[in-house]
Amino acid sequence: MYIIETKMNHGNLTRTLNEGLIQLTEKYQASEAVYEGYLVIFDTRTPVGAECEQQVHETGTKKVTAFIIAIGKTGSGTY
Repeated sequence: MYIIETKMNHGNLTRTLNEGLIQLTEKYQASEAVYEGYLVIFDTRTPVGAECEQQVHETGTKKVTAFIIAIGKTGSGTY
């Protein structure tokens, strides 16, 4: 079973990441008794083309691999 949470970031990326980690670990992973989960954040504040690096977060007995994907405006005004 794969538990995946998606979020859209329009403001504070750190807050969006923390909210996603809490929601994923305390609600979804806990209720399904799953050790590992995935968090995908679409970031409207980072320009398209920025490198996406995976981040691994361990909170208590849960592990979350997070990906922040840049979908913000480029210099040409497109998404």
